[in-house]
Amino acid sequence: MDAYEYMAKINKDDKNWDEYARIQEQYEELSKRIRERTHTETIAQMEHLYNYQTIENALSKSEIGNIHKKSIIFICLIIIIILSIILVAGYNYIKKERTEKLLQKQRFEKLKAEQLRYSLGQIEKNKQYIIELEEKLSGQQVSGDELERLSLEKERVDIENRRIEYENKERTQLIGQLQKSDIYRKFHNEAGFRATDSDWKELESLIDHTFPQFSKQLHLLLPKMTDIEFNVCCLVKINVPATNMAIIINRSRQSVTMIRKRLYNKIYGESGSTKDFDDFILNL
Repeated sequence: MDAYEYMAKINKDDKNWDEYARIQEQYEELSKRIRERTHTETIAQMEHLYNYQTIENALSKSEIGNIHKKSIIFICLIIIIILSIILVAGYNYIKKERTEKLLQKQRFEKLKAEQLRYSLGQIEKNKQYIIELEEKLSGQQVSGDELERLSLEKERVDIENRRIEYENKERTQLIGQLQKSDIYRKFHNEAGFRATDSDWKELESLIDHTFPQFSKQLHLLLPKMTDIEFNVCCLVKINVPATNMAIIINRSRQSVTMIRKRLYNKIYGESGSTKDFDDFILNL
């Protein structure tokens, strides 16, 4: 094209118009064909670029979709694992709670049976049983072996009654000594008294001396009892008023009330008043 353009210029300068016209026509034709070809190639390149970008976008969307799906699956797996852990932990917790409640009930029933065995009511039952045994012993048709068995049983029940009476008399005497002790008066009479660790230990020791195994039985019934809760039990045992309890343990009276109700619920597995709890502790 450049050659045709140069030759056309020469013929024009030489005023060779026929040759100039022919060469100029060929120049324009070639120029037109080059422009058309360039345009076609440009369109082809643009189409190729568009197709490439389309494919690339499609691949990118596909990869993003796969990543999104994998993320959803991964999140679902994590949720399933977490829920499984929660369910297993919840099941074990419920199982442990049921087992603990069953053991608590067994411990309470055992303690209750032990208390009834050595109560004043048991003395009356034993006396009635002795009367029945005496009536059988006075019968005309009692064999020698049966007579011996009934006599031994009567003697056993009579010994048990005397032991219960002795233990109750001894406890009454010990309670009197407790009420005359310095530590008892300190917890009852000193206004604004705040007990120290040594005061609590001395009180616990004196209570256990007066009421054997009080602390042991209480910790057996309430294995997770806190120091504050145990201190409240000790104060109830020595008949300290609720208002004084709050001052001694540095808590509000409402807090003392809630502690007693909460402990009753732990022991019996049901709601109860502060009086119900106090009666239980006083009979322990």
